[in-house]
Amino acid sequence: MTHRFLAGAAATAALAYATLGAAGAAELRIGHSAMPNLGNPLCCTSNSQGYALQLAYDHMVYMDSEGAPQPGLFSEWKNINQTTWQVKLRPNVKFHNGKTLTADDIAGQLTYLLTDEGQAKAVAISRNVPALATAKAIDASTIEITTKTPDVVFIQQLGSLKGMDWKHFADVGYEGYATKPVGTGPYAPTNWQQDKIELVAFKEGWRPGKIDKVMMVALPELAARVSAFASNQIEVAMQINADSKKAIETAGGKFFTAPAPSNLTMMFMSTRQGSPVADVRVRKALNMGIDRQRYLDGIVGEGVTVATSQPAPKGVRGWQADIKPYPFDQAAAKKLLTEAGIPNGLKIVAEAVVNTSEQADIYQAVANDLSKMGVQMEIRSITLADLVSKARALKPVDGELVSFDMGAFPTIDMMRSINALHSCKGTTKWTCFPDIEPTITAANTEFDLKKRDEHLRKIAQYYHDMAPALFLHEQFQLDAVSNKVKGWKPVNWVINWHDLTM
Repeated sequence: MTHRFLAGAAATAALAYATLGAAGAAELRIGHSAMPNLGNPLCCTSNSQGYALQLAYDHMVYMDSEGAPQPGLFSEWKNINQTTWQVKLRPNVKFHNGKTLTADDIAGQLTYLLTDEGQAKAVAISRNVPALATAKAIDASTIEITTKTPDVVFIQQLGSLKGMDWKHFADVGYEGYATKPVGTGPYAPTNWQQDKIELVAFKEGWRPGKIDKVMMVALPELAARVSAFASNQIEVAMQINADSKKAIETAGGKFFTAPAPSNLTMMFMSTRQGSPVADVRVRKALNMGIDRQRYLDGIVGEGVTVATSQPAPKGVRGWQADIKPYPFDQAAAKKLLTEAGIPNGLKIVAEAVVNTSEQADIYQAVANDLSKMGVQMEIRSITLADLVSKARALKPVDGELVSFDMGAFPTIDMMRSINALHSCKGTTKWTCFPDIEPTITAANTEFDLKKRDEHLRKIAQYYHDMAPALFLHEQFQLDAVSNKVKGWKPVNWVINWHDLTM
């Protein structure tokens, strides 16, 4: 491990240890980099926050490793016509408070997403179901949902929803649900704070937890998570890096790597008039100025992941095997810059959330590569809260680029991120290519999957050619798991908490 990686770990870990306390005979302790804003599942859809929410909540559907929807709280679904879906609930599902899940709970949540309050407070969820028109309970276990237009992947989009007691929500409100969460998940929360969650196995659940107690604590510094793991203060350290492997294995743990449904990208402000990155030649040049394989081998770890230059990674619907990463060719890149009227290089600013030393090293490697062709890229660190505000168009992006993934969670479909953020339909309008918008509309409304796949192919190729982002690499999940813990098998950023034993 590097000196920078270890710097400050002792002090941070000491504080964390006081929070963690001593483990019981059947208690799973987890160290995580980021926690959700308390326990309301309408708050967010990010994978980092989702790891905690998945302990207490169940999704409507789950996506398998092939990107196909599998039953969750929805046991089955069918189309009455191209804009009407009939959904059946899994029978006899209990909430942590003893109430039985009914169609009214689901219909209530969906209807709330259509209200002004739902659009404002639950924007992370509501933007994932843009075609939603109506929802009503037919009987206690059946919901009828209509969409504004045909949407063949609508069920996948509903995977962003989690089971909530809607009567409880009506009683306590959006903010109240955050401090008094009620779900159907494998573990029932007994204490939910912003930096620590404590839960117990929900034995009455449809897939009950097998470990008596679970505690997840926020350890934002990577070094603190690794130190806590090495000192047997936690059994799981989430979101670690390749440099940690030796320390994890020395401590008797296993190093788990899993592909993730997202690409690491730095989005260009390509719609900003007068900006050098408004010129596609400049965007292509910057993509060709990066030696991705060198930083992947040297920083991430050889064989961990691969470079990318399209809107989706392998395993996500819409990914194209024949679209290759931009070649590392600084001579060709300089030629493009000259053609764009920038023969002597340029200065640009990239805003980035930097949670780990590995991320910092990657961004610095990118900046170093670009500097060799006369492009000075300043990396300005911003907080996750800042990034969320910028993604919601509440704050401006102050540079030419901002670090923001092209992610497909939870639908495992390329159009998820394009519709939400990376097209003319998106909230931010960072990316808007009018020429491809008719194809995007066709992909969103085509009910024949084979025909839709052809639209996805055109969109993927267009986004590669127009280079709306500084494409970096396919993301991945790296976790440290103690040998005491059995059954760890995440898929598409969903942890199988209910399967774990100790």
